Formats: sequence, structure tokens, C-alpha cells
Amino acid sequence: MKKISFIHHLRGLAALIVVFFHFYGVFWTRPQAVSYLLHTPQYTLENKLPFFTSILLKLHPIDLGSFGVAIFFIISGFVISISIKKYNALSFLLARVVRVYPTYIVGFAISCFFLFFYSRTYNLFPDASISRFLPQFLLIRDWLWLPSLDGISWTLEIELKFYIVCALLSLFFKRRMPYVLAITLSTFSICWAVLWNNNFFALQAHRYLLTVSYCLPFIVYMFIGSIFYFIYSQNLTLKNGFVIITFLFTTFATLCATSSFFKPQVETLIVNYGLALVIFFVLYLILRNKEISNPVTLFLGDISYSLYVVHPIVGYSVMHSALQLGMNYECIALFAFLISIFSAYVLHKFVERPSHKIAQDVSRANLFFYFSFQVINRVHLQFQRKWMFFYSKLTDIVTRS
Repeated sequence: MKKISFIHHLRGLAALIVVFFHFYGVFWTRPQAVSYLLHTPQYTLENKLPFFTSILLKLHPIDLGSFGVAIFFIISGFVISISIKKYNALSFLLARVVRVYPTYIVGFAISCFFLFFYSRTYNLFPDASISRFLPQFLLIRDWLWLPSLDGISWTLEIELKFYIVCALLSLFFKRRMPYVLAITLSTFSICWAVLWNNNFFALQAHRYLLTVSYCLPFIVYMFIGSIFYFIYSQNLTLKNGFVIITFLFTTFATLCATSSFFKPQVETLIVNYGLALVIFFVLYLILRNKEISNPVTLFLGDISYSLYVVHPIVGYSVMHSALQLGMNYECIALFAFLISIFSAYVLHKFVERPSHKIAQDVSRANLFFYFSFQVINRVHLQFQRKWMFFYSKLTDIVTRS
């Protein structure tokens, strides 16, 4: 699949924004959250904060973390629409699993290494039970309502549910029915919210239902990216697309406003996700058909997923260590950013890029034939190696005789 230039570069910028927010915002303004993730005593800060942190505090209600994630969600909706139209639902789902899991599993393993090594210096080594870490590795933690161990897995868990919904609604993508897609999704979501808030489900509802209710607003929002793709592929006019996007965003805002999950942050969510939508829309109008050649955002776009996965625990550990060593506040985040970039590049080169190639192969092949080919290929290689060994021995015997 050919990369759409502005989407790829914008993904890199979104990753940079999220990392910037975590390293200049969260670390300095929410030390209790960082200490919880690192399993270290809560650190104390001087009255003076880094320059960029003081700026972030003045931007309220703009929250760069929510803004960056919202950009990611729109981009996901856009690029997934390309895949779901090209392949059958089974191949699509399998390819996404191969695309997401290897990078996350290895990335989280790297985070665990930093976590265990660093927390042991404070004798606060976290409980390493399988029941706690396995759901995190498999990205099913939210179904069990367990706390996140890296602070970012919740977005990937929503992504996986979005893929499932896309597979279920793939017919609407293939038949180019954006109106039916939007109305079906919004109607189901609003009905679910009404029934939920009127206690249609039991007060002690199963946690699986709670998980669905939590994810619905974000899944609706991600389909805004899908509508942008319908516009981009000329299956929908810009005017009609704008109507559907407005409809979907109104549904998203309604779900957030009526859900008890989001009461403390309704304003932040609506403002920042709305701002992300406006920014994406403007950039789409200006850059959709342009080829961008900026090497920095190109590189960040390449490693964006790896950077997103690996930066929280790795970065916070580095920052916490630098803080204890008395490093200048202005330099701490920059140092952590460089370490995170290096870790993400290694993860991208040795895990993400190969798994992406496999995911593309899987997308083009039937599941049975793909794995059958892999088995046949391995048997063939083993046979070839044994034949070459036998042939070399036979040649030696003939030569000696």
C-alpha cells in the first residue's frame, strides 16, 4: 500500500506531540502518576519548572496528550479504510494482529526491563505475576479492568476493537456506503448510551459491557478518519462528507457528555478532539495531494508506532534517574527523548519493519495457504540443507576413491 505523504508525516508529528506532552507535561505536573508507573517513591520538585512545562500549563483546556491521540485516531480511521476495502475481513484482521502485536510485545518487554531494573533500586519491585502481565502483553487488560502498566495501552486496546468493528461493517466500505455506515454506527452507539444510562443493564453489569461503553465514543471518532478516506478516494463529495463528519463528531460529543466515565474530562475531550478534527481537516485540504519531503517528520512517521509504544516507561525511567542526579531541568526531557528515539529506532528496524512486511503478505493471502506455504517452505529448506550435506559427503567419497 502506497503511503499517503501528508498522513505519514502527520503521524510522525502526532507521535512527537504525545512524547512532548508526557516528558514536559505529565512528568512535571503529575509525579504521583509517574511514580505509580515506575514503582518508585513519589519525587519532589523545586518551584521552578522547565520552560515548556510552564507554557503547557497556560494552554488549558488545550491538552496536547488528548490532541495527539485524537490525531492518531483519525489517521487510523483513514488508513484502515484502505486495507478493509482491498482485503477480506479475515485477512484484514490477521494482518492487523501481525502488525500490532509483535512490536507491542517486544516494546513492552523493553519497558519491563527498564521497570524491573529501576524499581529494584528502590526495593519496590512490582508484582510480576502472569495474571498481571499477560493481559497487558495481549492487550486484553481493559476487558479485565486491570490498571495499565505503561499508561498508553488503552489506545491500542481501542484500536483493536475498532478493527473488529471495521471487519463487521466491511460491506459498507466495499459498497461505498458512507451514509449507511455513519447512521448505523451512530444509531447503535446512541441506543447503547440511552439504555446504559437508564440502567437497562443491571447495576452490577458485567465488566465486558463496561468496556464496550468506554470504547464506543472513541470508535465513533475513529470513523471520522474513514469518512475522510471516502472523500479522498472521491466516493463522497467534500460537502456531503462534512455533513457526515459533523454528525459523527456530534455523536462522539454526546456519548462523552452522557457517560459517567468521562464526567471529569468532558470539556477536555470535546475541545481537544474537536481541535484535532479542525487541524486535520485544514491540513487535508492543503496537503492531501502534495508530496512532502521533510526528513525529520518522515523518520518520525516511520518509527511513530515504536516510539509511542516504548517511550513512557523508558523515558520516565531516564528522567527520574536524571532528576535524582541533579541534571538541569531543561535538559532532562531532551535526554529522555534521545534515549526513547534510539530505542524506538531499534524496535522499528528489528521488529516493526519485518512484522509489517509479514502483515502485507498475510493481507494478500488466504490464511490457510499462507501458513501452508510457510510450512512447505521450511520443509523445503530443511530438505535442501540435508541434500547439500549428503551431496558434499558423496563428492568427498568419490574424490578420495
